[in-house]
Formats: sequence, structure tokens, C-alpha cells
Amino acid sequence: MARSSSTPSGDDATTTLFDADHAGPGCGAELFIVEGVSAARAVARVRHRRFQAVIAMQGKPLNAAHAQSATLLANPHIAHLLATLGTGWAEECNEARCRYDRVILLCDADADGIHTRALLLLLIERGFLPLLDAGRVFAARAPLYAVSAATDPKGPGGTAVSNDPHPNQEQYCFTEVQRDRVLQDLDAAGRGPGQFRRFKGIASMDPDQLFSTCVDPASRFTTVLTRDHGDAARASFLALRRSGLSMRRDGR
Repeated sequence: MARSSSTPSGDDATTTLFDADHAGPGCGAELFIVEGVSAARAVARVRHRRFQAVIAMQGKPLNAAHAQSATLLANPHIAHLLATLGTGWAEECNEARCRYDRVILLCDADADGIHTRALLLLLIERGFLPLLDAGRVFAARAPLYAVSAATDPKGPGGTAVSNDPHPNQEQYCFTEVQRDRVLQDLDAAGRGPGQFRRFKGIASMDPDQLFSTCVDPASRFTTVLTRDHGDAARASFLALRRSGLSMRRDGR
């Protein structure tokens, strides 16, 4: 695993950047956008420092679908992201000036992290749309669970299972449904009862697990984000807003 010690730049915790050694248009670098300094430090410890940068967005991002541009640009987190990318904002955004070939949104796997990632996507769509249209914006998906077989799995009749070369290799799951399915498969294969751990967040993950599932280009779980993902995020927020209005009208 490639690891590095590094010092963040910026005036305070709201503008923390662990930059890559080599960043600039067309250089092959990538920027991870994460929520919080603790998560940024965890990713920075295991990244490839030569071409991977990490920036921390402290707290929930503003909802860029509704906020005025002046309000967004007055936010120190957003202003720092704009300066870091080097593209310009909205109509002035020039993809060719971006200091990173890939922009990767990396958030916790729980509902709060999914919410944060949706807000970050709306921000990218509002201010950096050419990057989205060019296929340069990604979501790195952190696992929610790690599932492993029993430490001493038994086959039919209670005989030990010994023909599996990796009996305790963990499988990563992103939902409870997927976790339960893996546990059932382990039982059916005589490798139960399976065991699982729930990750509290990327900042608390084991460095090797964080590197392999979220950071390493060869093994991480990533999705290219598009305008369709932005449409889905807006629809989700609209549904939540309507639900909240309905609950207030009903006195709940």
C-alpha cells in the first residue's frame, strides 16, 4: 500500500487540502472531496501522494439547487474548492483548466453520507458542469459492512471445511440486504455462522480496507456521475421537502 505523511494547507480546518505532488491540467491527478478533516486525514494517510489530493468540506454543503451564486461563493468551503480546482465557476468554468483529471466524491456509507454526497453532486452540477459532462466526476462507494466466514467453519456432519484457500476473507457489503444475502450464502456453503462488522465511517476504517475499497484505482468501487444522478438527487430532496411540508400541515 502507498502511504504518506503530509501537512494540510489552508488557514483553518474549513480549508484543509492535502495536495498531490503533481497537479495540473492533464497531469493525471485526482482530487478526493470528503466531509470533515478526520476523514480527509484518514484518506491522506493511505493515498498515492504523487497523484492523489484530498480536500475536506467541513459540515453539510449548501443545497446548490436553491442557493444564490453569491451565497455559495461566499462559503469558505466552496471558495476553497473553486480555487483548488482552478476551473472558474458556472458560466466561466473551463474544463481544460482543471488541475485534476478526476474529481471523486468520497463520503460515509450511511444515510448521512449519502445525503452529503447528493449535496456535493448538486454543487458540482451548479458550478462545475463541464467536468460532469466530460465524465470526470466520480463517486467512490465506501462499504457499510465487512462480512467474513466463521473462524472454524463446519461442513455437513460437523466436519471441518478445509478446501477453501481463503476461509476468512472478508466480503464488503453496501446495504443490509446485501449483508444478509452474503450471510445466508455462507450458511448454505457450510461456512457459517458468518460474522459481520459495521463501519462507523471512512475515518474509522482500517487503513488497508480504506485503501483497497475507496482509494486504490485498481480495486476501489467507483461510479461515473452524470446529469441523471443530479436529477435523481434533486427529485429526492424535493420529495423530502414535500414530505416535511405535509407533516407540518398535519401537525406531526
